[in-house]
Amino acid sequence: MNHLRNEKGISLVEVLAVFVISALVIMMIINIQVFTQKQYKEQSEKAKNVTDITIAMKVITKDFRTHDLTNLTDEEVTQISFENGNSYRFENNILYRNDGPYIYEVANFYVKKDNEFDGLYTVYIESMTGEKLETEIAVRGGNSP
Repeated sequence: MNHLRNEKGISLVEVLAVFVISALVIMMIINIQVFTQKQYKEQSEKAKNVTDITIAMKVITKDFRTHDLTNLTDEEVTQISFENGNSYRFENNILYRNDGPYIYEVANFYVKKDNEFDGLYTVYIESMTGEKLETEIAVRGGNSP
């Protein structure tokens, strides 16, 4: 009868407890991984959009400073053209440059001529994720139409 009281192994309750604790730990690790991947994706998308609108703003600013505008009224416009042939237009959340898609996922784009100061323009670009860039450009030397 002595050998019936042998308690050298583990019980079913102990095995189940280990499985439950292991499952909880694995679920926490998976949740952390999913959260991290989600944050990475969101931040990468924001960084991409900021880079896109920054590059577009630099190119448009360069065109303003080096080439004369051919058409711009005192109102906000979503299409501008320069004498060198470069043109920009905004439609259907895409900013086009010379009739080819330049930047996708643009929420808003406009250029506005200042009514008070001759040669002062405001350029505004906003991405779909909410990043915004706005700059005022002072064109000297009679570049204003």
